[in-house]
This record gives sequence, C-alpha cells and structure tokens, in this order.
Amino acid sequence: MNENFINSQWNELRERVRTSAQRLGERAQQPDAFENQAEKFCEQPAPDSYGGFLERVNEAAQLAAIWRDHSPSRQSTHQNPIDEALDETFPASDPPSWNPGTL
Repeated sequence: MNENFINSQWNELRERVRTSAQRLGERAQQPDAFENQAEKFCEQPAPDSYGGFLERVNEAAQLAAIWRDHSPSRQSTHQNPIDEALDETFPASDPPSWNPGTL
C-alpha cells in the first residue's frame, strides 16, 4: 500500500478526532478532558499498513462514542445544521476505498 496514502488518511483521521473532541467537549462541558484524550490519540505514530490504519479508525470510533455518551441529550439542537451533521457522521462508517490499479 502506498505510504503517502496511509499517511494522508492518518492525518485526516487525526484532524477529525480533534474536531470531534472540540465540538463534543464543548457540548459536554468537558473541552479540556476531551481535547487531552484526542491529543493522546493523535500522538501515536502513523500506522505502517492499511490494516493498522483501520485499527486506528476503530479506536477513534470508540473514543468518539465515549465522548458522545458524555454529551447532553441530543434534544438540544445545534445552531448550525452543518456542525450537527459533522458530529453525526463521525467516524465514517466505511473506510476509504482503495484500488490497486486501473482497468
């Protein structure tokens, strides 16, 4: 697998984890705790394989689920529907696709 692809996906995942920690931390009134957990996750070295990347995606999903469970009820709606959609779709249900060649 292309190392550049894995690194770009890893960097994107790290940014999504930080964004989710910030938004969900504010909602749960625990921004520092969530952001510290996000930074600890992001400090890990880049995965060296696609399988390793998928393991990190799973870790990020578990972390986001914990944060979501500590957030107030979803009855309190976002002022911005885009922010709400971002929170609801992280982490993505499917890993990025990869095609080893062209047809």
